[in-house]
Amino acid sequence: MKLDYFLKSVSELSCEALYDLGIQDNFPILGRGDGRKIMRMMLRSKKYIRHSLENDCDCNNLKKRCPPENLQKLEKSYRGRLAYKAGAITVSLRNSVHGTDLGIAEKGYLVHNYQKTSYNFTFILQPYQNKEIPNMFWLRSTAIVLEDIIKSFLVPNSVPFCLPQIFSYQKGQEIQDFSTLVIWPDKDEEEFNEMLRREK
Repeated sequence: MKLDYFLKSVSELSCEALYDLGIQDNFPILGRGDGRKIMRMMLRSKKYIRHSLENDCDCNNLKKRCPPENLQKLEKSYRGRLAYKAGAITVSLRNSVHGTDLGIAEKGYLVHNYQKTSYNFTFILQPYQNKEIPNMFWLRSTAIVLEDIIKSFLVPNSVPFCLPQIFSYQKGQEIQDFSTLVIWPDKDEEEFNEMLRREK
């Protein structure tokens, strides 16, 4: 799916349609390049701040379950995450790519291997802040942060990326149309689609 078409669609879809499209909790963005550098840019933009244990939606439960001697270590573990300043969404960085769990879907193993070999980091978007964006469901907040990361940081810095959860499927069956995956730039998308065609 072309990026421009995807971004236009996301801005117009209902929350239910966003969910059906694949925008859900633990939403991944696979990237190729320096993920830490992008995180630093996000911080400098002032639209993102360091996430903290106190700002986590599960803060009280985490504190209850964590032994007092490990509390400082738990708090430190939050320093690598960012929080969208307006609220709701956190962004985590993993310096690895596990690919999407595609089960026994037709050609699923090809797509999985493509993702693992083409990208080297993953951003994970999660609705884990205590602070919410007023009058906005978290699915819409996720879509807003996703759009911002793409338009403000990935595309301007020529960082190739893939949105591996965006694919259409025939409900109740394992036949999936992976040509609807969002892969940028266009050159990468063309190479991916050519790989699928060769395996017919």
